[in-house]
Amino acid sequence: MNILTNIGIIIFIVFFFGFCIFIHEFGHLLAAVWQKLHVDKFSIGFGKKIWGFKYKGIDFIISLLPLGGYVSIPQLDPTDKPKTEDGRELPFSNPKARAITAFAGPFFNILFGFVLAIFLWIFGAWQTPPTSSCIITDVPFVQPVYGGDNGLNPGERITHINGHSTKDIQLTNGLNTGEFDGELYDLCVFWNQFPREFNLPTVDGETLKLTVVSNEDDGTEKTRDVDYIVHFNAEYAAGLRMGDRITAFNGDTFKDGIKGVMERHAYNDKDKATVTVKREGQKPFDISYVQAQNSRVEDLKVPFFQARDPLTIGDILPASPAETAGLQRGDQFLAYDDKPMLSINGFLEYAKSLQKPTMTILYARKGTEYTTQINVPEDRADLSAAKLGMAFIVTIKSVFQGTPAEAIGLKAYDRLIKLNGVEVIDGKSFSDTVKAQKGKPLTLTVLRDGEELTFKDVKAEFMSNGKPVYLLGIQLDDVTPKIIGYPTPWEQFTEVFNKTAKTLWLLFQPVTNLITGREGNASVKLKHMSSFVGISAMLWYTVKTEGIRGGLAFIILITFGLAFANLLPFPILDGGHIMFAGIEALIRRRLPAKFMSVISNIFAGLLIALMLFITYNDIRRLPKIKKAYSNDNPKLVIDNSTPPSSDEKPTESEMQPPAKETP
Repeated sequence: MNILTNIGIIIFIVFFFGFCIFIHEFGHLLAAVWQKLHVDKFSIGFGKKIWGFKYKGIDFIISLLPLGGYVSIPQLDPTDKPKTEDGRELPFSNPKARAITAFAGPFFNILFGFVLAIFLWIFGAWQTPPTSSCIITDVPFVQPVYGGDNGLNPGERITHINGHSTKDIQLTNGLNTGEFDGELYDLCVFWNQFPREFNLPTVDGETLKLTVVSNEDDGTEKTRDVDYIVHFNAEYAAGLRMGDRITAFNGDTFKDGIKGVMERHAYNDKDKATVTVKREGQKPFDISYVQAQNSRVEDLKVPFFQARDPLTIGDILPASPAETAGLQRGDQFLAYDDKPMLSINGFLEYAKSLQKPTMTILYARKGTEYTTQINVPEDRADLSAAKLGMAFIVTIKSVFQGTPAEAIGLKAYDRLIKLNGVEVIDGKSFSDTVKAQKGKPLTLTVLRDGEELTFKDVKAEFMSNGKPVYLLGIQLDDVTPKIIGYPTPWEQFTEVFNKTAKTLWLLFQPVTNLITGREGNASVKLKHMSSFVGISAMLWYTVKTEGIRGGLAFIILITFGLAFANLLPFPILDGGHIMFAGIEALIRRRLPAKFMSVISNIFAGLLIALMLFITYNDIRRLPKIKKAYSNDNPKLVIDNSTPPSSDEKPTESEMQPPAKETP
């Protein structure tokens, strides 16, 4: 089945990626025929001719490599006297005909994009639920630097700090408590929780000696020492803290949650960023900090803090306190009694300890915030989300290797629907049921790609990690999955156009700053661009994880982007042809062929060098792309030396490290 799926993805990529190029060249062909320009050849694909025919003097052929195509129009060449393939001289074409023919290629790309956009408008596209805020879950005290002489490589675990072992160090972030898992990011976040004997630096620029271990491909472990230069995080120093809810960036509100916040940071061409935050017991206020390049995301100015979108209520149970309070399915849970809603467990623990009959709920509905009072049952010993009348969407974030969950075929992104015939309301109730069964057979129903799957005779196994526990081997997540939205074709077009315009502006900012004298420090560089290699890899994983909808949305991005890039006013690009045709129309004479030949050759060489550079970077980043999209199961390190000694077993969530959300 996987082989057939992979073949289908390859066919999808080859067809649609190739069609983006084909339709571009087909636009040039139709415009050239319309403007009575000579056309030698139109090829579907590249390389050796397989088959063809001639029609109205044009050779139509199919070539060996089925990736797009090309059209040969001699009269578009501004560098010399135009000639046919057999050497016959042609008259010079007028500027208007050349401009129309050049513009037709990008125009047909845009038309193709709108056709696909109409399809997604009718049948729906995957979207992140709209939200006007996001909640910070972690803020590093120190900048985590990866790569190079000063940083750790992804996957390396810290075993010693200044000669002291990190084993048995317990950390908490207010959501979960767990053993330090060796991640550099955790060290930077929980800096102040390490014992004094670790002698962590307190002055910027000091060196921290780390011993790190990495797993090699041959199964062995490699140990190395790193002199880590400490730079304190400006976000933390400026006052950002866990639980802060971001509601605006540089004075502008947003509707795309954490995704929007991250993109606005990356596209910010100023040195400073200003976020508006809402904090427990305070009115909204602004926090400004100097942005630094983040090595975790190729030195883009993406923030170091981690955040999540608000929890979304999946359902409201009838005749419940939540229904009485007026809450509805789809409401975004922002805060309770002014405390940020970071986790369901934290919310329930607070409700259990409440010394009053009600609490205030802050929630958002369709972008507007409301408050309501919810009654809390008097019997709070085993209080659950179900008793309050709220059901949350619970999905599987990770499936660990060598566990019952992997054995039965559970996968990341599976949504938990029922356990032993009872609807899964929240992660805690699910874990409590698994614990209570103590290894007895379970029946589990999940939702995967719109289809319900039922697994019978599922048995949690006894494991130990310093504490005895029965585990299925999954890590749960309550982040709301993407929903099916219906964006209009114009919305899809303007989104791609705005992002492309911002990217191009930042790429050329060093040049424009010299001309205008404007100050700015953009982090978007040529190394962040993608070639066919990188785009194909991202398209592969997008289709694999999001299906046809995700793949078509990516193709829309490609075809619109191809149009915008080709319209840049540079020689050998369509925009260059249009620009030079316009100049000729104004001065009423043809530009010197020698000048056009020199400048075209220079830009052709620069373009080839640029593509080689971008392709080289893409090949280097392929492992990162795979890791970003991969559903490969992580390893679960278990110490089985402790036998079961009591009926009280920790819940599944207690075996997890402190919660982290990757932006």
